[in-house]
Amino acid sequence: MGTITVETTQNIELEYELAGITDRVFARLLDLVCIAGYIILVIAIIGFNTFSNFIDNNGWILLFLYLPVLFYHLICESLFNGQSIGKMVLRIRVISLNGNQPALSQYLLRWLFRLVDFTLTSSLLAFIMVVVSEKHQRLGDLVAGTAVIKTKRKTSLSQTIYTPVVDPHYQPLYPEVIHLSDKDMQLIKEVIISANRYSNKTIIDDTARKIEDVLQIKNKQENAIQFLYTVLRDYNYLTSNL
Repeated sequence: MGTITVETTQNIELEYELAGITDRVFARLLDLVCIAGYIILVIAIIGFNTFSNFIDNNGWILLFLYLPVLFYHLICESLFNGQSIGKMVLRIRVISLNGNQPALSQYLLRWLFRLVDFTLTSSLLAFIMVVVSEKHQRLGDLVAGTAVIKTKRKTSLSQTIYTPVVDPHYQPLYPEVIHLSDKDMQLIKEVIISANRYSNKTIIDDTARKIEDVLQIKNKQENAIQFLYTVLRDYNYLTSNL
């Protein structure tokens, strides 16, 4: 299975597992089921027996009712952090190649190129592009500068970095971490999960040095990974007592 490395705005590289053709095909099938379900629901509300007459007399209403089908992927991905319903079930999502959440313009480009990737080529172009491209991108992804990654965490809860502090007498080693944000902590968590998954020690060392530089502190732990765990633990403790 392929991976993709993206560099965040904090100059930290994160590695993600790319979604393969199987995940993307099943996600698309689930999306088609959702769309079909919506269409059947609309027909049922109007009435199966009177639907044809309704279309003849209310064509503009039918066009309005079709808008959710037409804009389904654009709306879902824009509102749900790069995921349609099918992608949510398969635990995959769209990200920008710079590591950020894609901009609306990127979602719009992906949506516009669905016409070429799926409609005009009966999905054949999308299938071929995802199989042969290095980052498993369909044409819409290439133009928009996006990729589809897996969001499944292979790391168990005991291996992850959220370490709640229970001891009321706990003494933080790095009180300076209070100047960091929840977003910074989430980034550190992703770094550790990525490093554990791919045995990437370099990313841990780079992140530790970055924190030392930003907070003007020195690592007092045996190694960089323990330093990051302590930073998270200190932050959890300090913020829980605000």
